[in-house]
Amino acid sequence: MTSYCLSHGRELRRRDRRASLDYWQKWVDADSHAAEPRIELVVDLIDVGTFKAIQTANIVLKEAEVLIAATDKILRGQLCYCHSMVKFQEGNWAEGLVALNYARQQFDGAPSGIALCDEAAGIYEMGMGNFADAQSNFEQSLAYHLEVDDAVAKGMSYYYLGRLYMLMDEPDMAADFIDMALVIGKEEPDRLLHLKAQIVLAEFWIYQQRYDTALELIEVAEELLRPEVDDLRRAYLWCDRAEALFGLGQYDRSLEVLKREATPQMREKQHPLGCAIAKELRGRVLLYRLMQEEGVPNEESLEAIEDIFLDASMVFEQQGMKRQFASTLYHLAQLYSLTTPLPSSYQYQGKRLRALELALSVLQQQPVGNGRLIAELERLMDESMGMGHP
Repeated sequence: MTSYCLSHGRELRRRDRRASLDYWQKWVDADSHAAEPRIELVVDLIDVGTFKAIQTANIVLKEAEVLIAATDKILRGQLCYCHSMVKFQEGNWAEGLVALNYARQQFDGAPSGIALCDEAAGIYEMGMGNFADAQSNFEQSLAYHLEVDDAVAKGMSYYYLGRLYMLMDEPDMAADFIDMALVIGKEEPDRLLHLKAQIVLAEFWIYQQRYDTALELIEVAEELLRPEVDDLRRAYLWCDRAEALFGLGQYDRSLEVLKREATPQMREKQHPLGCAIAKELRGRVLLYRLMQEEGVPNEESLEAIEDIFLDASMVFEQQGMKRQFASTLYHLAQLYSLTTPLPSSYQYQGKRLRALELALSVLQQQPVGNGRLIAELERLMDESMGMGHP
């Protein structure tokens, strides 16, 4: 029953994720003794990813736990795997890793379960910035999917490897894996894989500073979105659009997208990380607009942007997002550089040096993929030291 149920769930998701969510919810409502549909429902809720969906997933996981026999290791493995993914969504990386390790123990002897855990471990390591470990986990998962010739699972491995290589600053490898994921997503067809690959391809071209291309791809991705199940992805796509507009120098349009779309949607979905990402981007746009203005900067404007960066950096630090945390500190240092004409310049330059020191100490723990930012931080550090500030 278990293997049939999970296979059926995957096929439902491939065809229509909204219908899949409704199907499992109706089954759960009608049968208070069945664990399998509860596991399937949680898989769908994790994909939705909103605060409400994750809250519901936690409740359903508790219901499923009491229904699963201690001897049913496969189902218990699936339960623990889902628990780990929920914790990752919440930013509780340590708790998620504990649950994932227990899932691996339960799956012992079941290759498909181990491959699932390898992929989840890759997501964890990528989130922590441990790129070599993430690569190893994703490749192990891919090896199993290649062996059993599971096209969609292969495509998802390609997607994760593409995103990883993008973070590792290896654009050629990233482009190859993203393209392979996109081809499979279109050919199968698998709407979720297609959508994920389309989004990461847009983000890839943002990273490559091909902003017009990115905007075209964002338009395509938006057509693949579905109401309710993709609301959080829609909010992130608005952030991507704002990022591309910022790259094109269209500061006012970028700020308008953040104000009217991205930020309200992140708040509505009660998504702290998304709110922080939108806030950090708003700070960058305001900073670069200020850098282009002539004359002495307004101290109130400086303090307002400083508050934006500090708020965002706190969330990044709490969620263990070292690169985002260090990048925000870098932009804080840039902001403090503008204070030279002000009477209070000395205190700001002290803040600048501390921000640079902290950012460098964070990134030097994981230099892979961060070479350009580290070099820029070191340049600003040398500049600060040359100015004679303590």
